[in-house]
Order: sequence, then structure tokens, then C-alpha cells
Amino acid sequence: MKMIRKFLILFLSIILVFSCKKKDWRDEMADSEKEFQSSLAKDHEFLVSLKKSSYVIPNSSKSREEAIQMYLSEVLTNEDISQIKYAMNQQELREILYPNTLGIGTSLDTTKLSDYESIIWERFQLGQKRILEKWSKKSKLIQINWSETVRDYGVLKGHKPESIEIITQEKKLKIEQIRQVIEHNGQFKVAIVSP
Repeated sequence: MKMIRKFLILFLSIILVFSCKKKDWRDEMADSEKEFQSSLAKDHEFLVSLKKSSYVIPNSSKSREEAIQMYLSEVLTNEDISQIKYAMNQQELREILYPNTLGIGTSLDTTKLSDYESIIWERFQLGQKRILEKWSKKSKLIQINWSETVRDYGVLKGHKPESIEIITQEKKLKIEQIRQVIEHNGQFKVAIVSP
């Protein structure tokens, strides 16, 4: 009886050892990478499906300077970033900007769309908070210095303000958080704000 018990225990131990054979970590990494690449490809297909030759950009301005002025005016009266009309909201970024910037070497090319959107929106909120540390109802816009390089993003053009000079309580300050104003068919709108 003891011999049978020992035999059964040995037999079960051997089966357990072979059935619990661990998967090689390299195989797990390869599987994870395949899953990631598949998800990334689906995101890219989705963005490509949204790409158009023409867009109507809601609450756009007639010039890049006016776009910044409208945004700065609105920030003072509406600190809720999701309610700002004069900067691209998450839906406009997804449907207009991202399809046109896919494939130009931004991190959108290698990041899942949901992660990319989270990062961009978080940075937008931080940038707007920094703007509000300088910009107030007593502030006055003096000058906007633009980069000479206008970037092509598909059917969009990107204008980069290098600095925005303001006066607040007789102190000259610079706002550098507005990173991109997008232009399309005479429509201008603040698109990227970051810290």
C-alpha cells in the first residue's frame, strides 16, 4: 500500500511538473508585441478612414493672430478645458489633426491612439494652467512671434508661435504654451497647448 502511494505521489508530481512548464519569457514578449502591433494597425486604419480633403473647423478664426486672441479671451471666462470653443477639442483633434499628422514622425506613429490622446489632453490641461498663471483680465497681448517654418500636415498647415508677449500689471511676460495653430482653407484654430 505504501509502495502504491509513493508511486502515485511520484507519478502526480511528474505530471504536475510537466504540465506547469513555464512559457519562455521571449515567447511572451513576442506575443505581447504582436498584440500591440495589431492594436496599433487598427488605430492607424481608423485614423486613415477619418482623413478628408476638406474640413469645416467649428469656431475657427480668419487669421492665426485672431485664433490666439480668441483662445486667450475665452480661457479667462471658461477654465473648463472641455468647454473651450476656440481651441481644438478631443473630437476635433481625433477627426481633423491626428489623421493628417499620422506618419510624419510624431509619437502617434508608435503609440496606441487611446494612450496618445490621454497624453496630449493631459499636456493641454497643464499648458492651459501655466497660461492662466500669467494671463489675466488685466493682461494685454503685445506681440506674437511666429516661426518662419510653416509645416504641412496633409491638407492642414501648422503655424508655430515661438512666443507670445504680454503685459500684466506693467510686467512683460511671455506665453510659450501655445504650440500650434492649425490652418485649413482660411480657417485658423489653436490646436496644441502644452506646458
